Amino acid sequence: MTPHPEPEHMPQLDGLRALAVTAVAVSHWTPNFLAGIVPWGTGVQLFFVLSGFLITGILLRSQPAVVGLPMGQVLRVFYARRFLRIFPLYYGVLALALIFSVGPIREDWPWHVSYLSNWLYAREGHGGILADPFLHFWSLSVEEQFYLAWPFVALLAGRRALLVILLVSIVGSMVCRVAVAHLATGIVSIRYLTPCCLDALAVGGLVAHVKHYRGSVAVGRLAWWLAAIGFVGLAFSTIPLARLANPADAHRVGHTFLVVFYGAIVAWAALGFRSVPGQILSFAPMRYLGKISYGLYVYHYFAPYVVQGAARQFGWDGLLQSTPALLVTYTVFSIVVSALSWHLYELPLNRLKRHFSYPRASAPPTPGAQKPAPAGA
Repeated sequence: MTPHPEPEHMPQLDGLRALAVTAVAVSHWTPNFLAGIVPWGTGVQLFFVLSGFLITGILLRSQPAVVGLPMGQVLRVFYARRFLRIFPLYYGVLALALIFSVGPIREDWPWHVSYLSNWLYAREGHGGILADPFLHFWSLSVEEQFYLAWPFVALLAGRRALLVILLVSIVGSMVCRVAVAHLATGIVSIRYLTPCCLDALAVGGLVAHVKHYRGSVAVGRLAWWLAAIGFVGLAFSTIPLARLANPADAHRVGHTFLVVFYGAIVAWAALGFRSVPGQILSFAPMRYLGKISYGLYVYHYFAPYVVQGAARQFGWDGLLQSTPALLVTYTVFSIVVSALSWHLYELPLNRLKRHFSYPRASAPPTPGAQKPAPAGA
């Protein structure tokens, strides 16, 4: 079957990023607010589904057999663009943290520099947001480990093999969380381990796979299936399974059904929501926040450390005693710093991506032409 082209930019995904980073910030700044409502790291998991969808889509459109270029050239372009988007901000923040001796950075910097923060926190646990303002780097480590390995899987596995890998990853990640909990009791935080996050990344990859090979109509059908499976699975794991089995294991199983449901949301946003949801996700300020969401994610966790430190330094006791005032200040700090970072630092570097454009085939392959499956998904 002829692959279907995907648009270069899906505007509502920016709005979805804004919602994801908002959920992350709320869960970090007011950790008890969502307790008992959405207890599974909802914002981070939505980011993982988005990453799986976007990165897999990019790779499928850039298969060597489709674009007629060597594997090495395709990989060089992919990694160069990832480098320009991710590394300057990440390592710039780490450099500043080292200069000013922020938190435990002088002891833990090798883990963060090598993108192994998730394994550090999985093994040793972590302190509060003021004691260790680098905890959120665990998810960036998971993403970077995914970026390192996934191109070889997506580009080398055939179409059917990749589909099997995605489905196995979704189920296997759920099994991994339960197995690690019972077999590796020394692991403090299971959800930080990369294999335990693969379900969210694979759900996004599954949506990209269907979109690439079967087109938008099939994505719409898949979205309804994902929504139904996710909803039923969440209901089952939250109530019956929690009573029949260990509640903690039910929680770990429910995690997978949550990201399956998020797969439906990402699929619908990629196609374009209509009516009110579409208007919200397409709202210009929402899209702007989505555009700077990487910076928002990186900087927001430092907001309490900086704001409360400054309040104590300058004697702003009233600010420290008012939770609403603190939340407003955290929000302003995060948005202002992220906007400045984007326009003055990240965007100029991102413009260098024009020197590393993704190759495109002059025309999509015809049914009688050589199929791309042996060289890529």
